Amino acid sequence: DKAVNPTNIMGYTKKLSELICQSFSDKKTNVSIVRFGNVLGSSGSVIPKFEKQIESGGPITVTHKEIYRFFMSITEAAQLVVQASAMAKSCEVFVLEMGKPINIFDLAKRLCSIRGLSYYCVEEGTFSGDIEIRITGLRDAEKMYEEVLATEKTFSTEHPRIFSAHEKSISLEKLNLIFEEIQNSIKFENSENLKKVFSSLEEVNYYENNMLEFCNNLKKIKEKRVTNRE
Repeated sequence: DKAVNPTNIMGYTKKLSELICQSFSDKKTNVSIVRFGNVLGSSGSVIPKFEKQIESGGPITVTHKEIYRFFMSITEAAQLVVQASAMAKSCEVFVLEMGKPINIFDLAKRLCSIRGLSYYCVEEGTFSGDIEIRITGLRDAEKMYEEVLATEKTFSTEHPRIFSAHEKSISLEKLNLIFEEIQNSIKFENSENLKKVFSSLEEVNYYENNMLEFCNNLKKIKEKRVTNRE
């Protein structure tokens, strides 16, 4: 899902990976792309994080009261990805049906309730309970809602929970030029040029204003090197 309208470098590289796969669609290689949301119990999943925070007495940290995420079980995700790859004919983009997105703030409340614990949240005007749910604010480049499609054009497949999407692709030759620009930008620590490269591909639809943190870090590294040389 992070490959759709990416807001950070990880999402951008995921989208580039998709474009690389699509560039081979006219070759003999058969590649499939499968998009889906969060996998329950996987590394980085929010539920194990919340459970650890509850076990330590809180607070449970939620970035925003209106943030939503899709969830699938490991078994569901694995089975559907394998089935989608088996259906691939010419580097299609497959999207998995994940049901309705879940409100993360409500999820935190439910995890408390099923353990018989009361919760409170200052932002809601409550100040006492077993566990605090603390709103920390959106992080840089964090989305309120997950996206799995950059286009409204989806097509059904023989599987009721797997859909096919037709999205823009570009040639491998054009991608190679982009890779050269990215490599040069990193080599010469040119963060401004990197921002231009990232926002130059309309097929990616990158939100360049979210590059601020990365560019600041790159600037700090460069300044530190200059200081050390002096």
